[in-house]
Amino acid sequence: LPAARLRWAPAALAEAEPWGPLEVFGWSWSSDFSDDENLLNLAYAASFNAHRYHRSTAVGQFGALLCRPREEPDRPIEIIALGVNYPPRFEAPGSRDAEGGRQSSKQLTGARASTLHAEVMLVASCARQGVPAEGAWLYCLQPPCWECIKALLMAGVARICFQEPDAHPSFQRQREVVAATGAEWLRVEPSRRRQRGRRRR
Repeated sequence: LPAARLRWAPAALAEAEPWGPLEVFGWSWSSDFSDDENLLNLAYAASFNAHRYHRSTAVGQFGALLCRPREEPDRPIEIIALGVNYPPRFEAPGSRDAEGGRQSSKQLTGARASTLHAEVMLVASCARQGVPAEGAWLYCLQPPCWECIKALLMAGVARICFQEPDAHPSFQRQREVVAATGAEWLRVEPSRRRQRGRRRR
């Protein structure tokens, strides 16, 4: 990877993660694309890790990353967390049912969803490693849901960058709260060159 563009230590990031290292399937920085496009490509590559986990793809293949933007033109972008939708196995002492079977996540947590979204996993990863997310930028494929946007903004994420359209009315609340905090909400439409590259894969 071009040292002038990116600073990233995947092995170091993976040490404390419950899922182990995430594959990026041959992704590399390309001078054909903008910084935003390169980082969205990395989020897209990470999303394929969802196939490693039972139940992950039931709620969609999704990848995301947090990075520190370059403060000066000659400074590198630093990747601080990489994540995917992840189906944790919640279990507490005495949580087996009467037949000795495993209780569902809903029974244990009261939550309907059995998968944690990638954005929440990014915030959790930074918290575990003691890495501040204040001022970080998020790159993801789809606009974050309401629950994720709350976690991201509480963590101090300053820019939300995504690829898929956000015209659906369900995203209006996210747009409003992001604007109210002074963070940036940005859709980066795929360029023709990038669309061709995606089709070749």
